[in-house]
Parts: sequence; structure tokens; C-alpha cells
Amino acid sequence: MISTVTVTAEPTGPPPASRLRIMQIGDDPGTVQAVAEAARELFEVVRAANGLEALERLDRYEPDIIIADAEMPALSGTDTVRAIRKDARYASVPVVLLVPARDATGPRQTQAAKAADACLEKPAAASAVLRVLQDLVTQRNLRPAPKQYSVEEIRHYYRRFGPVSRAEEGVLLPSLTEQLQAAAAEPRIRILVVDDDRSVVQAARDALDSDYETIGALDPESVPDKLIAYQPDILLIDTAMPRLDGVQIYHLMRVNRRLRGARVVFLVPPEGGTPPPAGCDMLTKPFTVDQLKRKILEVVRRPGFSRARKRVPYAEVRRREGETPDRM
Repeated sequence: MISTVTVTAEPTGPPPASRLRIMQIGDDPGTVQAVAEAARELFEVVRAANGLEALERLDRYEPDIIIADAEMPALSGTDTVRAIRKDARYASVPVVLLVPARDATGPRQTQAAKAADACLEKPAAASAVLRVLQDLVTQRNLRPAPKQYSVEEIRHYYRRFGPVSRAEEGVLLPSLTEQLQAAAAEPRIRILVVDDDRSVVQAARDALDSDYETIGALDPESVPDKLIAYQPDILLIDTAMPRLDGVQIYHLMRVNRRLRGARVVFLVPPEGGTPPPAGCDMLTKPFTVDQLKRKILEVVRRPGFSRARKRVPYAEVRRREGETPDRM
């Protein structure tokens, strides 16, 4: 008589994905169609309309390959890729940048080539996209990584709930007492000060700390993540910063429905910098403490201004930013 033995496998985490997943960034119709045709049988595709949405959705999408339009409003494909690669989990994900024909040679092409594993000239045919993808798969010996969510689950999630920042996920919930206290208290106005000059950020925060919650940012590329995670009510933002200036960030905010409510005050140098859009609030540098406080009061008292109920308490913001309690 032959005995039978039943072997039960130990759980090994998320099941392996059957196909490589492409995250396509950009909403150019021709590009969307070309990628869809190229990926029809060999890949699965998830999409983000712009760079900020891509950063929001990165952890839920878990891409094996990224295809980004180099030319997008405010946050370019190159800047989006730089921001993504700051995350160690996605630092080695291969990137294809789609470059306009007029930039196929010259400084922009050089910049794109440094940021990407491959570049394609727009408009790109499906056959060209597929050829580049197949080359990447072969050269990098790519295999689908295990995924937390299927494409169907991702689509269902965004149809039902809309976008969620990865910075919100994993946050410890406050105690019931803390939640009740927060619900009863009027939320303080939260201000994000963005300038690549540390002295300007420090001076603005020192002037405003007693009346407002303040956050500082020296690196403009960190601003999209801070906007999503911390929900500032007002931005004080320099118009003359490298790579991503205040006006570019302003336009980026206006194309994301979750960020349109934040008010912007531009910090304008006496000479140089991108001119702010017509009708926007601005302060010319250098400014006095009184000028700064009056401008903030002017914005706050304007009809339609409202304070958002914050998902992340200020104490937790301070902890994440590595700040000590002496600024409280």
C-alpha cells in the first residue's frame, strides 16, 4: 500500500505577477494609443495624467517599467523621474522618456538621456515603443515583481475613492481622545515656505510660527510630496529656483483637483525669476516681517478662504521633517 503525503506550501507574500507592469505618465492621446497598442499582449498598463499624479500613485501602481512624456505642464518627465528615483524602491526601475522631435538633439535630449534608460522621439509608433520595451526586457532580464494590487483592483479603487498619497499610508491613527480633541479644535492655518535660500525660509518661519503652522522646503523637487502629505493652506514660494520654480509648481497644483484650494503667495526677487501669473499675490524680496504678516492676513481674510481639516497632525509633520520641539 502506498501512503500519500500532503505538503502545504508556506505563504510567500503577494503572488507573482504574470506580466510586466508599465506606468505611463502623460496624457498625450497619440502616445497613450501607441503604448496601449505596443503593450496589448505582453504587458499591463496603468496611467498617470501628469507627474504629480504619478508620484501620488507610485506605491499603488508598483511599476516594473516607466514610460514618461518628457514635456508635461509644470513637472516635466525628467523632473518626475528624478523624484521617483529618490525612492530606493524604484531607483532602478527602467525608464523610457518620450521626447518631442524638436528636442531630439541638443541640451534637452542630453538631459533626458541622463535621466532615462532609453529615449524615443515623438510621435512614436507602436512598433517603436514595443521594440524599445523588448530591448529593455532583454538587456535588464526583467521579470514581473510580485504586486499588492491587480490592475483591476487599482482601477476599482480610483473609480471609487479617487487619488490617495503614499505619504498618507501607514500613518499611525491617533488615539480616540486625540481624535475628539482635534475634531473640537479649529484647525490652524498651515503655511509651506519654499525657497532655495535657507535664510529666507528661516526668517519667514520665525515671523509666522507664533500664529501659524509652518513647514519649510529648500528643495523644490520635494514640494509635490509635501503638498500631498501635509495639505498646506498657503504656499510662500520663490519664483527663481533651479529645475522647478514657484510658477511651475503653481501650474502643477492647478491641474490637480486635490490641491487647487491652497492659496499661493509668490516671493519675487528684485531681478530675474519667472514672472507670476497676472492677478496672483506676491511679495518682492527682501520683505519685512510686517509686510509678510500683512500679506498673509490679506489672503486669509479674502472671501472664499478656508482651512482644510488636516489628515496629518502638525506634531507628526514636525517629526517627519526631523524638527525639534523648540519651534512649537
